Amino acid sequence: MRRRGLFGRASQPESSDDVRGMAPDALELLDHLPGEWVIVSHAGRVYRESANFASLGLLNGSQASSSEFLAMASETLTDGIGRTADLAIGGVDVGAPPGTVRVRTSKLDDDYVLLLVDDISAATRVDTMRRDFIANVSHELKTPVGALVLLADAVQSANDDPKALRKFTTRMQIEAARLSALITDLTDLSRLQAANAMDAARMVSVKSIVAEAVDAVHLAAQDKRIDIVRDLPHRIKVFADEEQATAALRNLLTNAIRYSPPHTKVTVIAREVDGYTEIAVEDQGIGIEPSQQARIFERFHRVDPARSRQTGGTGLGLAIVKHICLAHGGEVTVQSEVGRGSTFTLRFPLPRAGAPTGREGS
Repeated sequence: MRRRGLFGRASQPESSDDVRGMAPDALELLDHLPGEWVIVSHAGRVYRESANFASLGLLNGSQASSSEFLAMASETLTDGIGRTADLAIGGVDVGAPPGTVRVRTSKLDDDYVLLLVDDISAATRVDTMRRDFIANVSHELKTPVGALVLLADAVQSANDDPKALRKFTTRMQIEAARLSALITDLTDLSRLQAANAMDAARMVSVKSIVAEAVDAVHLAAQDKRIDIVRDLPHRIKVFADEEQATAALRNLLTNAIRYSPPHTKVTVIAREVDGYTEIAVEDQGIGIEPSQQARIFERFHRVDPARSRQTGGTGLGLAIVKHICLAHGGEVTVQSEVGRGSTFTLRFPLPRAGAPTGREGS
């Protein structure tokens, strides 16, 4: 007598065109699973799969196409032992990023195995970003800390040389300031990720945001003889967390001043366009290569590392700007031409008609 399988049927030979005797409630149960699933034979022939299984890119017609996927199914059919593994998959659509799926196998009977598949691509990418971020932070902190250690040793050796002592202590102040700026940016980024920006969002005067941001960079602009020009329509407002919107604009102004030559101009322009309040910062600086423009909002990415060391940049300013805009449901864009300058634009969506706008700002 043939052994009956999990689905209440006698095992069928692999060459059968169908699997008969499967209990209807078994398939209904599978359809309620949170992930995707597929039932395959020894040869990788698919008997049945969930509605969205094909979107994972693991099928070639009626056959399973991944060699790792097939190997897991075959091993489980052979020894009856369930397996779990994370497999890399390619995007189904052209240009889609690669992903990761977690596959678990379970033998149903002598001919068929059930494979449960969960798409863990997003979680994997977040974990990778977290590891990369920690590695980057460690590297960035190591540089000024290492410099301070060496300078402290140099100071001890220069007790009898006032000129050398002043030189080394000045360098220590610069490295300490760089370390402080890096820690501040890291703290700001961590705080932004933990908070909900829209909790404190309200209609705020763009003029007040610009005034506060310009005041924060006034001395840096004055040192380089850079004029900050404002083109702000009367009473234009933005729906945002005032503190965060000011921080984003301040970072853009800081970069505009940092990467512009002396005796140039930085212009702040505000306007309302298609349901968004836009605040643009135009400079006459060195510009950004087209190949670099897609990466400048990445954490710790620097177009010119040597120049960043000279100017004291942390590599986090634009990442903070991007995060603030995304938290508000907006975006930050860049247009730049090498040798002619750059324009960074903050875009914040205006509230829909009837939506609460909080307490009005001045």
